[in-house]
Amino acid sequence: MKILYNTDYLPVYGQKNILSLYTSTPKKNGKGLLEGIEMVLYPGSKIEVVEVLENGVCQVRTPHYGVDYPIFVDERYLSKSGARDFILPSYEKALEKLRNIPEGTRYIYGANFHLGIPRLLKDFEPKVPLNADETKDWILQGVDCSGLFFEICEGATFRNCSMLHQMGEEIKIDNIKQLRPLDLILTPSHVAIVESSKVLVESAFRFHGVHRSTLTLELIQSQIFKGFRIIRPFFKNVDVFCDLFT
Repeated sequence: MKILYNTDYLPVYGQKNILSLYTSTPKKNGKGLLEGIEMVLYPGSKIEVVEVLENGVCQVRTPHYGVDYPIFVDERYLSKSGARDFILPSYEKALEKLRNIPEGTRYIYGANFHLGIPRLLKDFEPKVPLNADETKDWILQGVDCSGLFFEICEGATFRNCSMLHQMGEEIKIDNIKQLRPLDLILTPSHVAIVESSKVLVESAFRFHGVHRSTLTLELIQSQIFKGFRIIRPFFKNVDVFCDLFT
């Protein structure tokens, strides 16, 4: 098994025929979600190459994204060197990053770097004209629900909602006042983040992006968060080395 690292922000795909995703305008499914994109690895991520395929595609595994089906990357941005330490930011730094994510940042399924990757316009030059929204989809300019948490953690976390409970301890509360900023309201398929005693923030398709709601017990007990768990992430008062991804 060859261990490599990515030299730039690197989309991870759920299909090996990557080029088929770039033959026309961005492909979306019947629910309006972008097809083919699983996540974006931050530079210096550990990548296990399972198999080198044709057309410059590699089947890979990564500790950031544990799934039971094959995932693929473009090999142009893989290197034998370039590993970096993943540092979980301090509590205050992570909270500041959350507060700085603009309201209305676009929802893109599989995206976790809200500024996007402009070089994708060069890597996969569009064959048809793209409008403004299509261009943003093309470069993955936005975040999905767990992508929002991934960004404020600077990549030092898991990318799947189903794995995020490992990034903290589950807590029980008797009333809403016991929640604190950065607590996660977590279900197997969705996550929202407490931003303050009055605000819950999430990136959701139903809002078309990042949305801040008034934090109430009724909200977190609603159908949207059916079966929720409250996870208090392991943020400290200083930056902390995260050995889960080395």
